[in-house]
Amino acid sequence: VQMGIWQGLKVALSYPNYANLGERKGAARELAVATGRGALDRAERGLNLAFTVNTLTSLAYGAALVGGAFWLRGDSGLLQNAWSLGLLAMAMLVVLQRHLTFHVTILRCRQAFGLTSWVSIGEGVLTLLLAGFGAWRWGLPGLYAGTLLTMAGTLAFLHWQGVRPFRPDWEWAEIKRLVSIGGPILLGGVALAVFQSLDKLMLLSFSRERAYELGCYSTSLLITAQIYGLANMFAIVVSPRYAELFGRTGSPGDVARRAERASELLA
Repeated sequence: VQMGIWQGLKVALSYPNYANLGERKGAARELAVATGRGALDRAERGLNLAFTVNTLTSLAYGAALVGGAFWLRGDSGLLQNAWSLGLLAMAMLVVLQRHLTFHVTILRCRQAFGLTSWVSIGEGVLTLLLAGFGAWRWGLPGLYAGTLLTMAGTLAFLHWQGVRPFRPDWEWAEIKRLVSIGGPILLGGVALAVFQSLDKLMLLSFSRERAYELGCYSTSLLITAQIYGLANMFAIVVSPRYAELFGRTGSPGDVARRAERASELLA
């Protein structure tokens, strides 16, 4: 049952990635292209704009989750209802998660794969120690607290490594331009995320024992998630190189040929 509640809440945690209307993806693509062209000034401004939009949308999404927690609390109360308590925890996690994901995405666009690899390893170790211990000792509340501490610790590690913070900035015209670049990329991600979570949403909507059945179902899918993870790890490394190649050569054909070779290797 606890596994089902956690997996149901993680569905809500996966959607904020698409709440910024493609601004972050547009800025990341512009940075990779600008790296290939050797002209980074405009791209750096776009990163500050994207960070501002990312922060505001994550706060708005977190506020919506708080509203959902109050709506679901029922007679048992806000902190006694498992789903309400979980949504309150997700409201805090989503802001930290979007902040951390933004930094990691930009580091990958800069091709700082060594640092992002250490971030992944450190995050995994902290998850095992903090979230694992919290879940063993206090169940779901311990898992929430351990996950929150893991994200905070990972952000502290990035700042310790000299990753500079972004500045709040705003310019409607440039934001709309970045949204127009990232929007088509975003739509593909939204479609994929909806279809990948549709099975869980159906169990949550139609099953009488939704938490128990979703928990059983999610446990059986853990290996599948690891297999998909291999493709994601491959894409993380090669995707920024496509944009950099396009920025250097201006040739869609060269990028398409490299994508074909990468897809053949992955298959």
